[in-house]
Amino acid sequence: MTTDDETASRPPLRLGWLSTGRGPGSRGLLEAAHKAISGGTLNASINYVLCTRERGEAEGSDLFLDQAESYGLTTVSVSLRDYRQHQADDPAWRDRYNADLLSAVQRRPVDALVFAGLMLIVSEDIVNAVPALNLHPALPGGPVGAWQDVIWELIGQGALETGVMVQLSTAEVDKGPVIAWCRFPIRGPEFDALWNAIAGQSIDALQKEHGENHPLFAKIRQEGLRREAHTLVEALRQLADGNVKIDGGVLHDANGQPLENGLDITGKIEAAIRDA
Repeated sequence: MTTDDETASRPPLRLGWLSTGRGPGSRGLLEAAHKAISGGTLNASINYVLCTRERGEAEGSDLFLDQAESYGLTTVSVSLRDYRQHQADDPAWRDRYNADLLSAVQRRPVDALVFAGLMLIVSEDIVNAVPALNLHPALPGGPVGAWQDVIWELIGQGALETGVMVQLSTAEVDKGPVIAWCRFPIRGPEFDALWNAIAGQSIDALQKEHGENHPLFAKIRQEGLRREAHTLVEALRQLADGNVKIDGGVLHDANGQPLENGLDITGKIEAAIRDA
């Protein structure tokens, strides 16, 4: 681990923050990072916030852009909708979008990109150009895909636990090297009655009848959300303090040794939840 003196002498970790800004989850992640930076507990700067929606597209993203600007952050919009509308006439619209998104990123040099509420699979060129951090609601080696898919897969597996992780984004979605992660149980007094209530029922039936309002689904989501912002901020802190280093898409610890399975920060996250 790095010493306090070494940490104090390090320049701030420069971040580009990419998000669709769809809802309160995206705003909560940005708020947590801004609060940690402003409070001096995260040695980083958010150099810009890039939203994949323009003002006027949706209330959620408008609120997100308002929030970023209230923090004094530079905001940029590269609207996916504007490119998608031309799909019928131009089959290469997604390639053009990714090329323009890459150009927007390259014009604003940073040490790392943060994908926080980004409802988009970006091109390999982007994640190869700048290290990009992805927040994913699962344990290393766990389910991949959107958070809804992850939760339904956990329920289908009858899983005992899950987690939250921050990983490097790669061309293989949700399969990049893990920087840091935490775990939490989805069994026990708060969960057992919910599991018992679905005994013998198929996932398809549960999804059709209840969707995301199913009590077990909602409880797993709630516990994940309690940890997501803390996990992202702590992972950024480990990078900013030099405890994790990124070199050509490979992760190393503070001593330069390969970081095989990421840092288990479960204790830190549970303490942060207790102190919140």
